[in-house]
Amino acid sequence: MIHGAPRRMSALFLLAVALATPPVDLRWRAPQGCPDAEMAADRLLELLPAEEGPAVVADVWLDSTDSGYRARVTIINDDARTERTITGRSCTTVADAAVIVVAVHVDALAVVAAPAVRELVTATPEPATPSSPRRRTGGPVREPSLPAQVPGSTTSGPRETAASSTTAPARPHRPPHVGLRVGVGAALRQVPAASLLASVGVGAWVRRVRVDLELGWAFSARASLIGLATKGADIALLQGAARVSWVPRLGRLEFALGGGVSLGDMIATGTGLARNRTRHDLWLALLADAGLVFAPIPTLGLFFAPELSVAVRRPSFVVDAGDGARSLYQPPVLGVRLLAGLEVRLR
Repeated sequence: MIHGAPRRMSALFLLAVALATPPVDLRWRAPQGCPDAEMAADRLLELLPAEEGPAVVADVWLDSTDSGYRARVTIINDDARTERTITGRSCTTVADAAVIVVAVHVDALAVVAAPAVRELVTATPEPATPSSPRRRTGGPVREPSLPAQVPGSTTSGPRETAASSTTAPARPHRPPHVGLRVGVGAALRQVPAASLLASVGVGAWVRRVRVDLELGWAFSARASLIGLATKGADIALLQGAARVSWVPRLGRLEFALGGGVSLGDMIATGTGLARNRTRHDLWLALLADAGLVFAPIPTLGLFFAPELSVAVRRPSFVVDAGDGARSLYQPPVLGVRLLAGLEVRLR
């Protein structure tokens, strides 16, 4: 009895199809009548081998122009970002060129060795020139060789020897990426009570190292004298922070672990006192933070950033309630901030 054999073969076939996926997280947008995402994925399978591991994120957006079609290609590979624009009269040609750009960025050697490309190179006739005596005399046609300067070629024979004799080119210098952040959240144990927190900042990162500068405002909270609820002060905190983080990435997720320093102006405005005045005092703290960023598209990120502060300079406010100076508020040593928001990535 072999009733189970077709099912097992079907399961193996589906598994093979699932595994036959190139290492590309392809996001494909195209107008009606152009090659769709499925066709683009099939073309990638012809050019790239299936591999395990984190995928390269490739965003391809095809649209029509007055003179034809245009493809905007954005490729994010770990810590590198590449942008290309391709134009042409035919949507199919532009789409095919975009797929080749993505494939070459992922693995140029695999594209060179792909059967479709090798057949195309082999089928291309060698132009007859005065320096090609075999063409003129009708001798055997020499098979065109693959580029010898491609490092790590897997072909055999003289081409492999030529390729292995060269060295890999130096990695080009990449300018830092820049992002602008706007966030809201809560400040705990910094002002007298849990307070609304607003923040703006700018960050720059190269590879896995990120540097952030931020300006935050913890809205005022009331501190009152014991037994005299109507007498006290509204206390707020304006702070600037500088941080350095290590940012490993996994697909569209980024994890930030780092620390820094924060310098702030703690502002107390008297309420219910005989002379309500405003006082300023210095607040200084060391920071330890962890963050999570989800980037659904290359130019936009959603972040969540909890942070622990250790105050090394704590202001102390006193008031005169008519019976002498009395201590009103001094922030604790440990404070917490919870911040979430939006990051716009300029490049």
